[in-house]
Amino acid sequence: MIFASDLDRTLIYSTRALKEYNQLDLDLVLVESANNHQSYMSKESYEMLEEISRKILFIPVTTRTNAQFKRLKLPLAKSQNHFHITSNGAHIFVNGKKDLRWERKLQSKMENLTYTSFHIAEQIKELQIDPDKITIRNYQNLYFSITGKEASFKKEIKEWVLKVRGMGWKVYFHRNRCYIMPPFLKKGESIRYLKQELGENVVWGAGDSIMDSSLLQVCEQKYVRNMVN
Repeated sequence: MIFASDLDRTLIYSTRALKEYNQLDLDLVLVESANNHQSYMSKESYEMLEEISRKILFIPVTTRTNAQFKRLKLPLAKSQNHFHITSNGAHIFVNGKKDLRWERKLQSKMENLTYTSFHIAEQIKELQIDPDKITIRNYQNLYFSITGKEASFKKEIKEWVLKVRGMGWKVYFHRNRCYIMPPFLKKGESIRYLKQELGENVVWGAGDSIMDSSLLQVCEQKYVRNMVN
């Protein structure tokens, strides 16, 4: 059995998120501290995760990069094989090493796109918005994110988003950030792949946002804290 879970705002919470949910008075365990950023789990969740990871295959599935994931100190029991998935499903790690078969499958799909990451990068350059108001990130030419620094951000790129979606790419808004991804880059696809590779029939999943919808769709049992656009 697999239990696949999103991390941020599902299992772990930044100081900012704890303030938003008015949960700073919980008994907390620090699981990340880097660059003035801290993330926590409740003590109860921390202990439950440790127990769960001893009994079933727990797989973290996150939009974080692998470098960001490695900053976390999760209470995972040591087992023969450890899996984690990063970059919204782009990379599957088995005992710290990339699953090369999955990498090749993904690269083949990237090469067959009508509009490649190069075309999307060119579209981003044409954004009619003050560059001081946004932060743009390119994730290994697989996908992109644009983070707005002002409330008007979404309205300012509305027409641009329609154009990019017309090129076949997916655009997701998650709080003040916009993710631009190829249509097949989904958490659910990576879990479906592992389910087949490992011969597992039952998958439980947990998530909190639209970025987790594909993950939850492949799960027999779903746990959703709060869906946030």
